Amino acid sequence: MDILELRYSKYLKDNCIRFRCSITIFPPATVEESHATPTIFDDLKRLLESGNGCDVTFEVDGKKFGAHKSIMAARSPVFNALFFGSLSDPNLKCVTLPEMDPDVFKGFLDFVYCDELSGETSVSMYESLFVAADKYDFSRLKAHCEDELHENIGVETVASILLRAEMTNSSVLKSACLEYITCSENIEEVMETDSFRGIVENHSQILAELMKEIVVRNKNVS
Repeated sequence: MDILELRYSKYLKDNCIRFRCSITIFPPATVEESHATPTIFDDLKRLLESGNGCDVTFEVDGKKFGAHKSIMAARSPVFNALFFGSLSDPNLKCVTLPEMDPDVFKGFLDFVYCDELSGETSVSMYESLFVAADKYDFSRLKAHCEDELHENIGVETVASILLRAEMTNSSVLKSACLEYITCSENIEEVMETDSFRGIVENHSQILAELMKEIVVRNKNVS
């Protein structure tokens, strides 16, 4: 449209051009977050169960477990040194683990590959795994067991948990156990348990520390 046509058209009035249009407003675009569950530990679990690619066998009290050196080494500095350290044997195919229960090692492997324990886990199993995790410097499992044991401190369990805390140099867990035992509401019941009697008969150092805590607590109360 040239200027002359525009001058006599309905679009020009009082030297102003009129436009008519429609505007549609769209809400801001949103990116839907993915809620997919991470699958790496699921994949590792399947790898462990399938036995594919296993390059080492652990023998525990006559029972054999297949595993992967690289995965064991990634989770435990002790196994890293065993399999890939300067003195390691590249031809090592079988490792015997003395003083380890097969069920405990099964739980150990589950946590190595899956970062969790399958099914319900008893306090005694947590105690055994706690000691195993300390022995093989598996810090992630040790921290998990320590938290669970702390939550399960009670009359029937505190003495055995205290013993495991002493064995693994877990000062936080040990302090929690000593505090629980020396509480006036708990001490008589705890002293009646088999676990506490075991400490009295076989662990004089722990008993001495416990007696010291009782004396200190009584002084503070008085």
